[in-house]
Amino acid sequence: MAAESGRDADLPSVRGVYSISVAAELSGFGVAALRLYEEYGLITPLRTGGGTRR
Repeated sequence: MAAESGRDADLPSVRGVYSISVAAELSGFGVAALRLYEEYGLITPLRTGGGTRR
């Protein structure tokens, strides 16, 4: 299978959308650190229609 590249790699369906706990596990950062990075504007999680971060 070919690797995704270019603009398509930026789409959530290609990158994957994860809960905060899965994102923390995959990144090696703690949940609190990810929330702090969000507060400082370093990362911006996607949100569902109901406002839940993903």
